Amino acid sequence: MCYQYTRNVAMKTHQHFVDFAEEWEKMPVKEKRFLLAERMTKGFRRPSILRFWVKFDMVLAFLLDIMHQFDEGVVRWIIAQIITVDGNSGITKAQLNAIERLWMSVALPGHQNRSVRSLDDYKSWKAHELKFFIQHAAPFVLKGNCSEGFYFLVCLLSRIGWLVTQDEIDRESPKEIESRCTRYVKTFQDYFGIEQMKYSIHLMLHLLLVIKLFGPLHLSSCYRPENQIGRVTRKICGTYNNTKNIMDSFLKLQECTARMEDMLCFGNSKIVTTDERLMGVPASPYVIKGAAGTCRLSGQSNVIEDGEAYAKVRREGRRRKECWSRDRVHCFRRAAVEV
Repeated sequence: MCYQYTRNVAMKTHQHFVDFAEEWEKMPVKEKRFLLAERMTKGFRRPSILRFWVKFDMVLAFLLDIMHQFDEGVVRWIIAQIITVDGNSGITKAQLNAIERLWMSVALPGHQNRSVRSLDDYKSWKAHELKFFIQHAAPFVLKGNCSEGFYFLVCLLSRIGWLVTQDEIDRESPKEIESRCTRYVKTFQDYFGIEQMKYSIHLMLHLLLVIKLFGPLHLSSCYRPENQIGRVTRKICGTYNNTKNIMDSFLKLQECTARMEDMLCFGNSKIVTTDERLMGVPASPYVIKGAAGTCRLSGQSNVIEDGEAYAKVRREGRRRKECWSRDRVHCFRRAAVEV
């Protein structure tokens, strides 16, 4: 689906989604499938119960994530055009080699132990690498190595990326952001064609609205949550840290708990004996606590073989209205009483 740029088009509102949801519920199934298959619903997938919430706006309640939309969306697509020889960027093989040499000579600030990766590996780049490339390196490495129209788009995109991620937005910045975003989308459509006007490019027109609602985009992006996920993962999976030891101990405790539950469920005597040996349990864990004290059963547990003794046990079970079958009742040779 392509989003053709048209000047001064009214943005969708919450009421648009409410009205379309009502129409959607009246449509035949065949028509719904056709609209979804042809992507003619323009972002609408199915009715949501959120439309019934008075204080919820289906448009303004959702913000743009600069990491996925801008860095991993628009910037990654631009890099794909750079490494395409004799494509829309007008870059030749010799120019691409020159761009690669300049890029590999760049040092990441604040990362003395990390070097940049080749442009051929752009699909595996992290979001912060894409951000660094477009905001700092791209205008430098592409200068004189691509067509003028493509270089203008890259420089314009670099400026936009820097403006929308500033720590503070002054009074003059919104006007510049709106002007540059509009110019970028229009120039992009003229240069690459309407067929390349994808959703991530269209969203460039809405960056200013998100800034007005939520402030600088990096404050509400996925960079911080993704960074915390990485930290937690490294702490859990690291070799030399306390968290791994805690996790290992937790797993051992869970395993021991499972084994104890198997032992307490009156299972096979051979399995119980094996569990006791593996876990290093010297005696049976069966304990009876009462007002007079504690009775701890010890020794090897066995099924009651004596028929007369088992008959007495069954009578006691019937008196308590419980089913005490032979495989659930065990006898012990010794018992220790603690008062």
